[in-house]
Amino acid sequence: EQLILNATYSLDASLAAFSRDYSGDTRHVDDTASETWTRLQFESKSDLGAGLDLRVKGFAVLSTQEDERHGVFSEPRFRKERPRGFDLTELKLRAARDSHDLYLGKMLLTVGVSNIFSPANRFNNVDLSNPLHPLEMGVWAGRANFFIGDDTLSLAVVPWQDRVARPADSSRWLGPSSSSSSGTSLFNLGNWNYNAEERYAKSDLRNAGYLMHYSGSRAGFDFFGVSHLGASKYAVLRKEVSGVNITYSKETPQAFSLGGGISATSGAWSYYGEAMHQATVGNRDEDFLKYVVGVSYRDTTIAELLGFEEIMPIIEQANEKTFGSQDSSRYAQNSRAVRLGRDTIFFRLSLKKSDKLSYSIYSTRNFVAETASNSADRSSAVGLGSEYKINDSLKFRADLRIFYGESNTQFGRWARNDHIEIGMTYSF
Repeated sequence: EQLILNATYSLDASLAAFSRDYSGDTRHVDDTASETWTRLQFESKSDLGAGLDLRVKGFAVLSTQEDERHGVFSEPRFRKERPRGFDLTELKLRAARDSHDLYLGKMLLTVGVSNIFSPANRFNNVDLSNPLHPLEMGVWAGRANFFIGDDTLSLAVVPWQDRVARPADSSRWLGPSSSSSSGTSLFNLGNWNYNAEERYAKSDLRNAGYLMHYSGSRAGFDFFGVSHLGASKYAVLRKEVSGVNITYSKETPQAFSLGGGISATSGAWSYYGEAMHQATVGNRDEDFLKYVVGVSYRDTTIAELLGFEEIMPIIEQANEKTFGSQDSSRYAQNSRAVRLGRDTIFFRLSLKKSDKLSYSIYSTRNFVAETASNSADRSSAVGLGSEYKINDSLKFRADLRIFYGESNTQFGRWARNDHIEIGMTYSF
């Protein structure tokens, strides 16, 4: 009963209008000129007594995109092709004690200090069935948080892998057929023109994920450190030879990751950076170090001269360094195509006109294609947005998004997906 009485809800509804279709493409594409997407999200908490509470967060999604979702509730070890139309983001039982908290269930394991792109925050599932509306999903785990002064040490065990949701085969977000060699790399599919089955790690203690996260704050700065042993986030393509027959499979190999980050503030300025190194077991992938550095500035003086209350630019630069190579005798492709943030600039400018009206300009610029070393194969996404808040419960928004690049690049494959989107959010 408490879950019902304590529940809060929010309704997001949007309409996207696209400027181009996929006429002439060799595959069937749902390229209708417009599509709607609606999500009802709910969140609640129930006090069970004796320091126990149950927390739940979920959603129902209705979309006109063809074959986007099927069924309700994703069970543990979810392997179905399509994500659910009704599902839980979190369902966790907490036992609160003076020196520690214990959690069991489906939960978000979020780390990092970056504002836009975080190489360290990679332990949750992300539903990318509609890239305009990605949904961060929790994972089934057990977690203990230990409080050490103002710091927190978290230990978590994730016993199995769930399938990562991606667009349907008919979705315009897979790009044109001409980009199929890399067209699904953004969604971690490893579709390299091979007929590859998906393989998952066995659900046992040896193949479980083990996460340790330490975070803290000091005067003027925050910091964290993280280590992880378990399945990599990034897929590779394995090959098996039997006589004249070669079979391929996509797998996420066991890997050890170690990283950390720090953010500092000085007046209106904020500086931050984070990095994550990954080394796979048995050379199943190349080892690499991913990192990002960023800066933001909150200004009112220049803003007033321009007719705004406040402006806030954010710029981040992400890149990676590789070490060693993959075992080519057992693997046909490494994970480079699915590792985003390789020589990439992220930019966002927020402009607050008033408490009710705000604008934003945002862009992402890749200086190297996922599947090529040719630095000329660049791609970018640019957006303009506005938001008008009627009150604390109701707001409207509008966005224009444009994509550039060759068809073998992350954003170039979306060149036919330029669109205008309008939407509203109602909280109750």
